[in-house]
This record gives sequence, structure tokens and C-alpha cells, in this order.
Amino acid sequence: METSSTEESIEGNDDHNSSNTEKSTKHWINVLMDYLNENGHGNLDYIENTELDSILETFYRDVRMNPISTPRKTKSKTKDSLMYSNGSLKVMRAGINRYLKYTRGVDIITDGRFTKSNQTFKSILCQGKSEGRCFVERHGPIPQEDINKMTDFLSDPDNESPKILQMKVLFDVLYYLCRRGRDYLREMTRDTFQVINIRVTVIHHVVPLKRN
Repeated sequence: METSSTEESIEGNDDHNSSNTEKSTKHWINVLMDYLNENGHGNLDYIENTELDSILETFYRDVRMNPISTPRKTKSKTKDSLMYSNGSLKVMRAGINRYLKYTRGVDIITDGRFTKSNQTFKSILCQGKSEGRCFVERHGPIPQEDINKMTDFLSDPDNESPKILQMKVLFDVLYYLCRRGRDYLREMTRDTFQVINIRVTVIHHVVPLKRN
């Protein structure tokens, strides 16, 4: 399997990606390349977009967890193969999309040439939802006692410094605005927020702009 060019491409574009994002991209591209090799499709970098759309359509249906050393077509039917959760499938497609956007300038999520594969992907997510594969195990809420400790520390006059202010802003953004943890944090800029005045007070409030 040819992976060296893949790794070089991903690492070369790692200036704006976290290490976890890089690892995720490499992992899912390797999964896709394994699938291509097992089914005789050849090198990903040389597959035309129309053909790639058809391949992705079957790949989304066939991909499974815990693969065993049998052909992919029979592998999807075995008891040893488990369907991925909806969340994992979305991460998988996002990883493949990152690689293809960088290496080929192609967006498999928004490009009209990949309509069939995206329709199949959506139907698989709907099936996963009906089968209970969209369940997410969430962390419990932060205890109020711990919230009070952080608030006291961050608001202590003896701790006033740019670094402490940065920590407080980061915590407030994550706690109040990022309902899915750090998912949206990387996308945020100054233009994500606006400053508003509420008539009954003289305090300025910083609030997020509504997403389109």
C-alpha cells in the first residue's frame, strides 16, 4: 500500500491542524486505501472524480470496525464486523475530505460531482439513527464546587495577568458557547462575536453572532 505520499501531503499541511486531526486524517485515508487495494481500484490519487464518487458510495456502505483478513465484500457481512457510530462516520468523511481538498482541491462534501455518495452517506446516517448508532457518551456536568474554585481563582486580584485573563476567556467560551467541546473553537475569530448594550444596565456584553 502506498502511504508515503499520503503522509507527506498531510504533514506538509499541518501548520493549521492539531496533532489529533493529523492522526485522524492519516488513519481514515489508510482505511480508504486498504479498501481500494482490496477491491482492485488502484491508487487514490489517480482515480477520476466520477469513479471516486461511485467508490465512496460503496465504501460508506461497506466500511466496518474491527476488520478481519477477508475480502471487504464478505467482511461487511460477518459477525466480527461492527458498524461505526454516526459520529465516527462523520469524522471519517471529514478526514478523507481534508486530504482530498489539499491534494486535489476537491471537496467531496459540497462538490456536486459527489452527489450520489453524499446521498448514500445521509441514508446511512438515518439508518444509524434508527438503529441507535448515534448515541454519544457524554461527560457529566462540572460540579458547582469546582466551578466556584475556578471562579475564585480567576477573579482573585492577586492573579491578575494577561495569562490568567486568557485562561478565563477560554474557559468562558468553552463552558458557555462550545456545546460540543473544542469542535468549533478552532473556527472562532473576532468576527464570531459582537458587543451589545442592554438598556437596563451600563455593562457591555460580548455575545456570539448567530450561525447561518
